[in-house]
Amino acid sequence: MLRIIKFVFLISCIWSNVAVAGNLNFMDNSSVSFFQGKDMDMMVNAAITALNTYKDGKKLTWKNNSTGTWGYVIPNHTTNTNGMICRNLTIFTNAKDVTDKFTYKLCKINNEWKMLPR
Repeated sequence: MLRIIKFVFLISCIWSNVAVAGNLNFMDNSSVSFFQGKDMDMMVNAAITALNTYKDGKKLTWKNNSTGTWGYVIPNHTTNTNGMICRNLTIFTNAKDVTDKFTYKLCKINNEWKMLPR
């Protein structure tokens, strides 16, 4: 559970000013709950790289050979709204044969990607 809280906190610090609250028990058996070592760093670095440099629809795959954990990110639907660049980001993760796929809307505000409500 600590890894899950770390993940949610990390994502919220990087991408959002929105407070994280509520019951996170639904994530107990998510792929992220099995992340170890540098898995989280690799996923977050891939997400930021894709958001900053990849064209819509281009997949960036990452894999931690030490743990076998892997995933990919795909930025898409880039828009310019009120002077902000916004993109949807699909994140797929696989750890210990558990897979998850989520899509988030992010906008670049003050040179940082922030999560926005969908």
